Amino acid sequence: MFDLNQFLIISILMFVIFLAVGGVVWNTNQRLYKGLNRISWIVMIGQLATVFALIILARTSDDFLFMFYISRIMLYGAAASLGFIIPGSILRTKLNKAYSDKGYLKDWYDKTRVYLIKNNWTEKMIDSITKSKVVHLHKIKEPKQSIIYSIGSNRGETEKEIYLLLKEKYNVKMICTDAYYEDVTNKTKTFEDFIYLEGNRPGEDIEDILSEILVRNVDVIIDKKACLWYSKKVNLEDVFRKYHRSLSLNGVIIIDAEEISFLRTQLNNLFYQLANRIVGSAERSTYSKIKNTISKSSFINEHYSCHFVGHGVYRTAIFRKVK
Repeated sequence: MFDLNQFLIISILMFVIFLAVGGVVWNTNQRLYKGLNRISWIVMIGQLATVFALIILARTSDDFLFMFYISRIMLYGAAASLGFIIPGSILRTKLNKAYSDKGYLKDWYDKTRVYLIKNNWTEKMIDSITKSKVVHLHKIKEPKQSIIYSIGSNRGETEKEIYLLLKEKYNVKMICTDAYYEDVTNKTKTFEDFIYLEGNRPGEDIEDILSEILVRNVDVIIDKKACLWYSKKVNLEDVFRKYHRSLSLNGVIIIDAEEISFLRTQLNNLFYQLANRIVGSAERSTYSKIKNTISKSSFINEHYSCHFVGHGVYRTAIFRKVK
């Protein structure tokens, strides 16, 4: 006789294994290159449909088909794992192609900009930071100038907005850099005290870059899903050390800190893949990604105090240099 209970137990076990393997790879994909591509989503949906189809089909089968369908499910489990791992391996080594004219992330920056503008992100973020009293900026009438250093500026449009908002009340200079400067098109031109440095300049090179432009220290470092977001656990503390040496007394590091569930980021990512539209964050925030490593670092905890301002998509973490 066909043992339905045994079949269901094995089917559920294989399904759980599939979800576990898929979940691990999805999480890796999310950390490394902002989600899966459209083909991977289609493969995933097809795989799920196949699992349920096999379970339904097996329930109506005779005894002699039992092992046949079990073997099919086992083979499916292996195929499902490969279906997640192979796209991830390809994307991990070809991230620059994902952002190219034909890549699946080619519109990522523009669509994100539209989303941020629609939600007045820059204005609300700056308002919450300047009212927090954690960040000290020199007033417009003061002779000393506050220097803001942005890492991963891309086109520099958000940085330009920040500069124009702050210059109304504060004496500030904005320095923009990007590790992929040569690949960025339509960059914001240098004007007044807004400077976009030429050349590919990763965040880890901040000390050499400041030395090159004869700047001793900066007052604010903005690292929004840039160097810290991409840093591995082994060198995260090293980046914080370099930032610490580059900051003035009571200088700050500002990073994004939105709290959003993994499931929601994946749903937002799916919507982007299918509809080419950003409706919410499709990746973890910088703080969410590095907070576990930070909690274990004696250097970071001894040399910085951490403060949070804003809520939701506007939530920001400020690391203030204390010694």
